[in-house]
Amino acid sequence: MRAVRRAIQFIAHRSRNSSASYSQAARRAFSSSFSSSSLKILEKIEEEDEGRERGRFNASTIHSSFCFPAGVLCTPASMSPITHFLMGWTVANAVPSLTKRERALVTWAGVVPDIDGLGIIAEKLTQHSSHPLYWWSNYHHTVGHNLGFALVVAAMAAVFARQKVKTALLVLFSFHLHLLGDVVGARGPDGSQWPIPWLLPFSNHVQLTWSGQWALNAWPNFIVTAILIGLTLVLARRRGFSPLEMFSAKADAVLVRTLRTRFPLKTSN
Repeated sequence: MRAVRRAIQFIAHRSRNSSASYSQAARRAFSSSFSSSSLKILEKIEEEDEGRERGRFNASTIHSSFCFPAGVLCTPASMSPITHFLMGWTVANAVPSLTKRERALVTWAGVVPDIDGLGIIAEKLTQHSSHPLYWWSNYHHTVGHNLGFALVVAAMAAVFARQKVKTALLVLFSFHLHLLGDVVGARGPDGSQWPIPWLLPFSNHVQLTWSGQWALNAWPNFIVTAILIGLTLVLARRRGFSPLEMFSAKADAVLVRTLRTRFPLKTSN
C-alpha cells in the first residue's frame, strides 16, 4: 500500500502542473501501484524535480522514466551508430580513388560526433552519489555536434590522408550527414527534441531542429538502415571490399567471395 499512497500523493502534487506527459506517467504508475516498478518510476521523476531545483535537468532521468515496461532503461535519443557508420561508408565509396585509410577516415567521421555521448558512463555511475556528474545530459549533442568540432575532425583527417583536400571535404560531408540524421530522426521517447547548436563555438544563436522529426524507433529509421545495408552489400560485391576491411581483412575477403559466388559479376565479352 505504500506504493498506492505515494502514487496518490504524486498525482495530487502534479495536478497543479499542466504537463500531459507527467499526468500520463502518474496514471501508469498508479495503475501498476502494487508492483515495485511503480516506486522506481516515481523515484526517477522525483530525482528530476530535484535536478530542476538545482538548475540542472538530468535528461537521462526522464528518458528512463518514460520507457516501459517499467524498470527497463532506454537507449539515449540519437540515431543508431550503425546507421551513421553505414552512411559514412557510403560517402567514402562515392570517390573510388580513396585509399583504405581515407575510406576509414571518412566513414568514422560519420560516427565521431557521438563521442560526446560517452559522458553517459560517468553519469550513470554517479547518478546516486552526492556529487552526480551530468556529462551526458549537459554535453551530448553539444560538444561533438557542431561546426567547430567538424573542422577539427576534418583537419585531423587531412593530416593522415594522402588526398588531403578531397578527404577533408568528404569528412565534413560525412560529419554533417550525422547531424542531419539526428535532426530528422532522433526524437526521444517522451517526444522531446535535442537541438543541434551547429555554429558552436563561434555562436550559440543557431539551434537546428525540425518540427517533423520522427522518433528514434520509427519506421523511417529502419527503412534507411535497411537501404544502407543493401547498398553496402552491392558496393562490396562490385568493388571487392566492405566495411569489414577496417576490422579484418580475412572477414572482408570471405564476405566479398560469398557475395560474388551467390551473385556472380557479369563478364564482358
